[in-house]
Amino acid sequence: MTDNMKEDTDYKYFKSTHTAQELILRIDSKSFNEITILLENTEKTGNIPKSNPHLYTELKNKIPRHDKITHMYFTRSGKIKISTSDPVCDVQITAIEQILNISVKANIIWEGFTSRFLLFNIPTNVHLTDVATELKNSNDIEIVEIRRILKKNSRQEASPVLITILGINAPECVKLWFFNH
Repeated sequence: MTDNMKEDTDYKYFKSTHTAQELILRIDSKSFNEITILLENTEKTGNIPKSNPHLYTELKNKIPRHDKITHMYFTRSGKIKISTSDPVCDVQITAIEQILNISVKANIIWEGFTSRFLLFNIPTNVHLTDVATELKNSNDIEIVEIRRILKKNSRQEASPVLITILGINAPECVKLWFFNH
């Protein structure tokens, strides 16, 4: 990727430098109801066996805080859907790589513990990393990602940005000051 292409994406998209597990652990101080994770077979040809009597035992062995799981069931597509209200338990679930000698991957459903809001008229010449830094420092919020809403080949001087933050309560107001100076 050339420097111009990387620089161009810095204006359009920003993602937190923290891993998904670090973000889940940071949610502990924010408000949330529960976190849901899907465990699915990495080989798309097969599903996790529903009727294996050792499945529940193996999951209990791999998740030390299994008593914090509030819901666990199979979806129609053969995935295991697990919900908890404990971030440490969620990190343990995301660390699972195999169940019953079947390779699995964890997909986090972010909607259960994040919220989104739009900020309008953010100058297009400002890097989204600068926007994220300013929002974090001035408003005490943890940014998950920021997306600039911009038409392709647009020459707009300002555009709205969609901000995803940790916690289910979006702030009533947001302080931004350096864009006007």
